[in-house]
Amino acid sequence: DGIRDTSVTGVQTCALPILVTGTGSTNNSAFAISGTTLTYTGSAASAGSLSIRVRVTDSASQTYEEAITITVS
Repeated sequence: DGIRDTSVTGVQTCALPILVTGTGSTNNSAFAISGTTLTYTGSAASAGSLSIRVRVTDSASQTYEEAITITVS
């Protein structure tokens, strides 16, 4: 019939993100996370397209990681 259940049955809350090592963490040292704020701490000389890797963990201890490219000018 083409109908599917899209209801949410188990919403999880996530802890604050952290920087982690792994593929895409090349420029983690140029950033800091405080609470929900990501701050660039690197020098102007290293501005450009920078790659960081972040992880969040939900209340069921499940983790999600992703590499993110950020452009700093």
